Amino acid sequence: MHYLKEFVSDYLEMVASNYGGDITVNQIRVLHFVSCHIVNGNSYASHGAICRGLGLPAATVTRAVGTFVAKGVLQEETDPKDARRRRISFCEGQPGSHVREQAIAIAKRHALASGSFGPESNQPHV
Repeated sequence: MHYLKEFVSDYLEMVASNYGGDITVNQIRVLHFVSCHIVNGNSYASHGAICRGLGLPAATVTRAVGTFVAKGVLQEETDPKDARRRRISFCEGQPGSHVREQAIAIAKRHALASGSFGPESNQPHV
């Protein structure tokens, strides 16, 4: 479980250096969930998958995603195959896009330490 303490510390340090600590624990969890989806080979995470995976209400996930969209870290788009679904992914070429690399690096370290890395791991371990 030492890796978990290190993982949380890594995220808190990244958030503090980028946002001055103006991020909640649930927002960090959402960012990590999206990062894990990328690490596991997906190009996005759906709003519903985030809610189910983290056990959070839709309103909480909407606020968390909205915070990162406003900061230029995440983008949200309608799924072209199903207009009811929202796809959440990292922004590229935006002021906050450097957070993508940091978050993915932390997610990879966490996945390797916890043994949940690779295509056989279909659910991020948050």
